[in-house]
Amino acid sequence: TPDVTVPIPEPTNIALMFMGLLGITLVRRSSRAV
Repeated sequence: TPDVTVPIPEPTNIALMFMGLLGITLVRRSSRAV
């Protein structure tokens, strides 16, 4: 990823976003399964 053109956000923000997406997908899957 070219960090010259686009500044890389803090790893904490990326982790939070990743965890949030995983949580949403898990909730949707669980709701669909039920």
